[in-house]
This record gives sequence, C-alpha cells and structure tokens, in this order.
Amino acid sequence: MKNIFFLITCAVTMSVSAQYASSSFVTLNEGMDQAYLDIEMLWKVYHEDAIQSGRKTGWSIWKVSPENYDDKVEASRIPHYLIVETFATKEALDQEMASYDEEGLAKITKLIKQKFKGKISARKIDQILSKDVNKERRTYIHQGIAETPFTGGGLKPGDKMMLAPMEQLQEDYEQYETEFLPKSFCG
Repeated sequence: MKNIFFLITCAVTMSVSAQYASSSFVTLNEGMDQAYLDIEMLWKVYHEDAIQSGRKTGWSIWKVSPENYDDKVEASRIPHYLIVETFATKEALDQEMASYDEEGLAKITKLIKQKFKGKISARKIDQILSKDVNKERRTYIHQGIAETPFTGGGLKPGDKMMLAPMEQLQEDYEQYETEFLPKSFCG
C-alpha cells in the first residue's frame, strides 16, 4: 500500500478547484464500527449526487489510526473516522451545511431510497439510518490558502495520510507555511 505523507495546515484534502472544506472527526459508540460503515455506504449515493450536480467538489472518508496521538487527547475522544467534504465556494459550503436540517435530511433519505430501490428495502434503509452510532462528531470549516499538487496520481482507497494541524503563533505564519516551508522540503 502506498504511503502518502502531507503537511496540511488545515487538516483537509483539497482538490485544485476546492476553496472551502468541512472536516468532521467522528468518534463512535462502542461496537458501532460496522453500523457506521453501513450508514456511510448509504450516504455515498447522496455525496456522489452532490458532486455530479456541482454542489460540492469532493467527499472522502478516512479511517483514523489511534497511533501517534499524544496525551493531550483523551483516549475516549480519539476519532475513528474523518469525513472531508470540499466545495468551490463558501456559498456552496453554507448551502450544504443548511441542508442537514430536518427537512433536508428527509430529502436526503428519499434520494437514498430512490437510488437503492430494488436493492435494499426502504424499511431496511430506515433501520440502518436510525442507529445511534456517533459518540461525538466535531466539524471544522476550512478555507484553502495554498496547496501542493498530488504527484503520482490522485488519492485512492488504501492510501495513507498524516495530518499535522498547526496553531498560528505569529502574524506571518501563512507566509512561512506557503513560502519558506515548501522550499526547505523541496529545495
């Protein structure tokens, strides 16, 4: 399996056309890993539809390794998964976030049932979606400032990424990250 290591200031993956992203760190209730993956399998059709229609530019789910967490994070709060959604504009991101209200979720459920018609019963879909899998979900919004291109092709299932969120301690932090740091690694 190919290892890909990136230093990502905002802890997101952004495509060239993505300017905004949301990242959701998901901590599951005990024993709910498969139930969570079943839910995401259903939601995948919604995200694909949103990408095809241009409402978002990307969506990915990452399994989080509990290794290398320092003692600043309680073991019970280490996330199991990271969901990244990317958007071309702030307006598109805001519209997506607003669509997760009760009315929007009903529309999403209807779309999921339409896409799985004849494959999974509506009753089974309701059972899967009704499971309380999340212990905690922390969502952060990011604006892209700079990025390096993916070399060797795009990301694929099975690739690994290292996220390194940073805290700005000086005013020139963005300049340092975009100008000095890449030169020090790339020559």
